[in-house]
Amino acid sequence: MWKIKFLFEIIMEILKIIPWNIGIMNHISRLKSSIKLVSGQFNVISCQKQLPIEQQIGLIKVLKKAQLIKSMSSFDSPESQIRTEGKWYHFMVLNQIFSAIRYGIYIVLPDDEIILKYAGDLNQYYGGKRYLLNLPFTVYSILTAQSLLQMHYFNFDQIEWLRICAVLSGLPGSSFSKIGITDKKMAKQLMIFSSYILITIYELVIMASSLNFVWFSFMCYLANFSMFDLIIFGLTFQVIDLIFFFIITIVASSMIGTFSITCLYLKIRFKQVNSVFSK
Repeated sequence: MWKIKFLFEIIMEILKIIPWNIGIMNHISRLKSSIKLVSGQFNVISCQKQLPIEQQIGLIKVLKKAQLIKSMSSFDSPESQIRTEGKWYHFMVLNQIFSAIRYGIYIVLPDDEIILKYAGDLNQYYGGKRYLLNLPFTVYSILTAQSLLQMHYFNFDQIEWLRICAVLSGLPGSSFSKIGITDKKMAKQLMIFSSYILITIYELVIMASSLNFVWFSFMCYLANFSMFDLIIFGLTFQVIDLIFFFIITIVASSMIGTFSITCLYLKIRFKQVNSVFSK
């Protein structure tokens, strides 16, 4: 009995590391405001002023949760404030490196049901070639760790796209004119698209975590785990995989989302330049 209690305490300590302080109610309120922006039923008051609270898109908060930045309190935040660091950042990097090694080992393990089951590779019960699932997970782990490390060591001039996120997040000192957008219609277009991206990121994080729990539970059922095995092995790997999928989803969706927003921003800037030359 004491072993189960001890294991439970360890799991609770691990769960404390995960940034559950995202807040379900905060997510719901942010999603509601983002849905209003997606509908397009608003007007950009001025391109020379900071966005009002009801029109702010929380991209900077998402990047902080993904540990891609440490913090960004204003449009002109210094590099020392933005560079990510801390125990959660290092935990995420080490976790993804560990996951890459783990899934890499799964690929070369023999096709022995008992060995694979107690090693945590339940993909054998999914059907087909198990390495076709383990190989992508290995690649995802490496790419996620690479993204986190690049954001930490990048030349600061190469992350100017953060200023776009700062404007959309309504940080103090920000305005569309400071990133070269002077047309209200184009600013509104960028806000609507960014709201779509924010909703997608939230939905992907929630769905990935939920589906991972359902999928792993079903795999444990197919593995015919005893109650002891379920507690010692199943629950342990469930927590490990939950953290793994959470990190992959929030980091990858944040990077892809901000890249898409940057592409639209560049398209808008080209339109503005073309309109100037056409006149």
